[in-house]
Amino acid sequence: MVEQLWSEVRSAVRALAKRPVLVVAATVSIDIAVGVNVAMYAFIYSIAFEVPIRASAEPDTLHRIGDEFSSSRFPTSRTRSSR
Repeated sequence: MVEQLWSEVRSAVRALAKRPVLVVAATVSIDIAVGVNVAMYAFIYSIAFEVPIRASAEPDTLHRIGDEFSSSRFPTSRTRSSR
């Protein structure tokens, strides 16, 4: 069984040695893909977990911002109660 595996490995190495450009292209493309994935995960991790959430000193400001952008198509609690 080990001899058969060794024979298969030698055959694969010989086949790859016949096409070095293919081996280099496949290796480079896998390296680029792994690098991009690591960069994406590091960026998302830094945004999601390492950036501290800054709480507002005045919690009321969040409510005022929402009131400034409210539209008549989306009634707020004040417009509902006035009807």
